[in-house]
Amino acid sequence: MIGDMIVNLYAKDRWRIDCKYGTRVVFPSDSERVLNFVRKEFPDEKGWLMEINHALHEGKCVISVIEHEIVGFACYDCTGKGYFGPFGVAEAHRSKGVGTEIFYECLDQMKSCGYGYTIIGWVDDTAKDFYEKEANAWYIPDSEPNKTLYMRRIRTSIEFDDSDWNKDHARMKIISHSPCTSNMFLMGGKGLYQADIISNYLEEVRATTEYKKWYFGHMHINKQVSMQDICLYEQILFVPT
Repeated sequence: MIGDMIVNLYAKDRWRIDCKYGTRVVFPSDSERVLNFVRKEFPDEKGWLMEINHALHEGKCVISVIEHEIVGFACYDCTGKGYFGPFGVAEAHRSKGVGTEIFYECLDQMKSCGYGYTIIGWVDDTAKDFYEKEANAWYIPDSEPNKTLYMRRIRTSIEFDDSDWNKDHARMKIISHSPCTSNMFLMGGKGLYQADIISNYLEEVRATTEYKKWYFGHMHINKQVSMQDICLYEQILFVPT
């Protein structure tokens, strides 16, 4: 069975009691590390990256850290309001309580936001036992993906010729007038600029594309946002092909 599950957040006064694995809300400086962790540990889940980007900039992402290394993450309010996920733990750290600690921290965060219930979307038989055991979650009747908000989600798949893509992606550079939504917010544009169809489209490109550098303008400032993303205003660069 695949469907949505639901958790009563008021079943416990507080969900997370212990903190064995350095579980905490993500800091802005953690953003690239979180995305790199997901790319490495979950390479087949490229659709997660756009949702995680959204959660990072809304402060709705939780991580566990062991010896300065991220070993798991979870987000909420990404798929929809009140939804938990995406959620993942590094393979080497599974079945040790890391996932439970992250899950419980998210439930506490959602409860503090005023939610009474949490929805866990698209749960299959391999995951349901975890949610039943850890939070007494139960399936919502008639919640198969083709009957819920997943029907309305826009899915974009980009297919490349394997040989050309693997050979060329490390050299790819992107040039655009506008920044993607996440870079606009990272530069302090939240509240000054509004996300629009272009910045959201560029965010989708960022989430599904591997690239070496991205050069953009529009913000009237020269700033290196990250190792890959550079905003140009008066600065002139030579971009080798």
